[in-house]
Amino acid sequence: VTANPPRLVMELLLGDLCNHMIHPVDPSDKTKRLNISADTYPWRLRMRIAYDIALGMQYLQNIQPPIIHRDLRSPNIFLASLDENAPVCAKVA
Repeated sequence: VTANPPRLVMELLLGDLCNHMIHPVDPSDKTKRLNISADTYPWRLRMRIAYDIALGMQYLQNIQPPIIHRDLRSPNIFLASLDENAPVCAKVA
């Protein structure tokens, strides 16, 4: 963050979990939802995303003073990578 003019630098991520994996939208027509098959995202990736979410929540609750998220839902989970071997796959917003 800078003082004059105010600026904020943020990380560019793939998108939120809800719109990217659960309810993907057709890029050519934003009003249409795409049908995804069960094998589009392997279970290992799904488990890795769940693990990253759990780590993020653990971090928030273990700092002093603890932070209670109160709005943990799929639109507030951002995907950093779809590679289960990446250092981070998901981040809590």
